[in-house]
Amino acid sequence: MKGATRYAIIAAVVLVLLIIGIIVAAIFGVLLDVLYIFLMLLAALMVVATLLQVYSVLVLIQTITSVRNEIK
Repeated sequence: MKGATRYAIIAAVVLVLLIIGIIVAAIFGVLLDVLYIFLMLLAALMVVATLLQVYSVLVLIQTITSVRNEIK
């Protein structure tokens, strides 16, 4: 339960910082630039997530093959 509480606190802090950052960007008139940067970072994270999913599938196939060979 302590781990969940810690992650909830971290998520809340990140959310507050994100909201403050958006407000500051709106005040200084650079909200569109912040959006572009955020979208580029999100796209990069999606590419990394896709590569990790492909790697996980390959490891799963290797594990299934290994278990089949052990059963035979």
